[in-house]
Amino acid sequence: MEELKKDNKNDFDHAFAPVIFEIVKAIKNSETNSKIRKELKATLKEALQKYTNFETQMVSEKAYNYILKFNCENNTTFNPFNLNFDQHRSIFGKIDKKNMIIWEHVIPISNTINEFENDPKYNRLEEILDYLKKYSGTCLILREEDDKLNINNKSKRLQGWEKVYNELEIKINYRIDS
Repeated sequence: MEELKKDNKNDFDHAFAPVIFEIVKAIKNSETNSKIRKELKATLKEALQKYTNFETQMVSEKAYNYILKFNCENNTTFNPFNLNFDQHRSIFGKIDKKNMIIWEHVIPISNTINEFENDPKYNRLEEILDYLKKYSGTCLILREEDDKLNINNKSKRLQGWEKVYNELEIKINYRIDS
């Protein structure tokens, strides 16, 4: 198995916080329902997607085992915690023309955007940085687990993502760095 890289989430937190803060500030200063606000929110979505390209902290048990099996069958050494969305999203095969491995945002980006837009506490860079430091990021899951999340309409995660995952019996392996 390839060697674990140092977790770079902290670097991402500090690099992206000022960018995200400026976009949030522009959104809050734009006219409600305007085209400018709509485009700024789309820009924030892109920034948050790029921000979550740090190494994942969580991999479902099923996805973890799938990747280990893939490694054995293909003489590869992918570490599930070191995969990069842009490089690895389609390596592990497809089912119904959709990737088998999914980088699932445990807190949907739309929820984060709404929170930043509507909560007055996100008027300071420090508040954005604090949010990012606590942000869970993505969890690698199998297509079947993603389908389960979507079928059960759990994408809003109003109860909290951990509760939803438990209800759907999606077991998580957490990254452990030494």
